[in-house]
Amino acid sequence: MTALNAIAAAGVAEPGSFSIGALIIGLALLVVNGAFTATEISLLASRRGLIEGQAEQGDRRAVWAIRALRDLPTTFAGTQLGVTMSSLGLGYIAEPAIAAGLSGLLGSVDVPEATSGIIAVTVALTLVVFLHMVVGDMAPKNLAITHAESVALRLAFPFGVWVIATRPLTKLLDVASRAVLWLLRVEPVAEHKLVHTPEELALVLTESHVRGMIAGQDARMMGAALRLSSIDAEAAMTSRVDIAAVPDSASVTALLDLAAASGHTRIPVYHEDLDHITGVVHIKDALILDANPDQVTVAELLRPIAAVPETRDLEHLLRDMLDGRQHVV
Repeated sequence: MTALNAIAAAGVAEPGSFSIGALIIGLALLVVNGAFTATEISLLASRRGLIEGQAEQGDRRAVWAIRALRDLPTTFAGTQLGVTMSSLGLGYIAEPAIAAGLSGLLGSVDVPEATSGIIAVTVALTLVVFLHMVVGDMAPKNLAITHAESVALRLAFPFGVWVIATRPLTKLLDVASRAVLWLLRVEPVAEHKLVHTPEELALVLTESHVRGMIAGQDARMMGAALRLSSIDAEAAMTSRVDIAAVPDSASVTALLDLAAASGHTRIPVYHEDLDHITGVVHIKDALILDANPDQVTVAELLRPIAAVPETRDLEHLLRDMLDGRQHVV
């Protein structure tokens, strides 16, 4: 009752402008709390590729959003600081104002002072917590998930200004969180990269094909790309009987004839038999040859070819080939 009496002494319990002003401030803090919550969820749920595309087109809101996505620790610190400060302000201003008003209302109907104070504080606390959960948390989260890119773009600039204004505090929170993660031996995520898993992308691909947004052949090709991690190199190898190859003693003319007949631009080269592949020849090397092609053997144009285990999955194998700039293994 001491705190309640202090509030009443300050004039909060009076049905004047101060009490109404406190309620208005409380509603504003609810909105601010919801904005910080929506900012964090929308940034994490948004498709970065779309936002990057708009940033490249000169959308300043998208530029601010990309900045937040590239520094997730600071983003988390900024949103949590905003949520905490608005929540504390809500409890400090709105709950006492509502309690004081209810206490005065109950006192006017001859409810004992002790009873009216308990009822007023309980109802006020329940109402503030309920509004905080619904308006400040649950509703903004659902809105941010269903309209991620739109919400992120609308809130990115004011959030960026908030982060700049509170940088000392956000950096302190960032350092503290990294220290906790270090104790737990967890590597913090520095940047938002991938939201959707291959399984989720497969569902989106199937739905897009059903709706006629993607042609059947394109859907099959992209679907196969999503399944690369489950296919090994042995399954993707060209059968021995289908290999178009030349011995290392063959002339460049014979190589060009084989390329014309098979349609391949890269021809494996073997020594004595196909069990001893020694390299690969690119047709462009033969086409730009200055010497007489009948007098040059393919061994002189040989490029090395990497050997890989047949159990290597295609996803990692493709990455290896891209990193090594290799077209054949």
